Amino acid sequence: MDLNQIYSLVKDDISEAERVAKVSLSQESEFISEIASYMFDGKSKLIRATLHTLCAGMCNADKGTSIKVASCLELLHNATLMHDDIIDGALLRRGSESVNSRFGNDVTVLAGDYLYANAFSMISELNSVRLIQLFAQTTKNLCTSEIQQLHNIGNINLTEGEYMKIIHGKTASLFAATCSSVAITNNQRTYEERALSLYGQNLGYIFQISDDLLDYFSQPHITGKTLHKDLYEGKITFPMIKLLQEVTPEEKDFIQRIAMANPPNSEREDISAQVNALMKNYGIEEKCNENLMALANKTSAYLYLFDEDSEYREALEALPSILITRKT
Repeated sequence: MDLNQIYSLVKDDISEAERVAKVSLSQESEFISEIASYMFDGKSKLIRATLHTLCAGMCNADKGTSIKVASCLELLHNATLMHDDIIDGALLRRGSESVNSRFGNDVTVLAGDYLYANAFSMISELNSVRLIQLFAQTTKNLCTSEIQQLHNIGNINLTEGEYMKIIHGKTASLFAATCSSVAITNNQRTYEERALSLYGQNLGYIFQISDDLLDYFSQPHITGKTLHKDLYEGKITFPMIKLLQEVTPEEKDFIQRIAMANPPNSEREDISAQVNALMKNYGIEEKCNENLMALANKTSAYLYLFDEDSEYREALEALPSILITRKT
């Protein structure tokens, strides 16, 4: 099953979730509505809404409830993106002006806060204390891990375990909540909730690591991203951790200088060529992909509890491999 076939299973539900999210943001002021329309209008991939509605389909969950939760998930995710772009000073988001670039940092901070508050207001309407607790803890995880990532800027001694802990909070915990929230609202058994949570968590690891790989091995004209942006910002991600496990002391010093210096644009082409050569010489892309394939096999195995004839389960089983091979 390919990505187009997967989206076709839930495209109507995803469109409705996006509509619900927009409507919820248009009730206070025209300006907030303008920001919401700009944020969602053709720019959001709606990955979390897609994942949630696939899990809901596999579990035969109530469609109205799943659409509302999917809307909340996208609001929470977009709030984090808005705040991240301010922290990173990002002028572009998915090839278009970022919200902060278009509307200013002050407005974007408050708009992100509003998205958080609005999401929790919608969640509260479902009258589930466990669901509120799940999303509150997930939001805490997101914030804690982003702070920890900032604390480790330029730290080339960041271990693989420390990195996994960071991406658990900033990415995998929201993927886990995306899936396990279906079990909570649908009164699934505890072990089914656990299985969905672990599936989502591991899918989140795959998503984040594959995203890290794009920063080193993608084609900028396809992704719309500048290569090695993470390194120039001092963010030590999975492929760089793998490289640092292999390099000589002299090569490690070279990487340290880059991570700490944020070199000017005039020097980056030459630096990037040297980084590319190191990545190729030590076979880092292949090593990372081996880790990802092991994760993919582990991830799909968590779905064994659910109906093996379900086309939704088939779609969820296909997602890990699709994320690994994605180009954007």
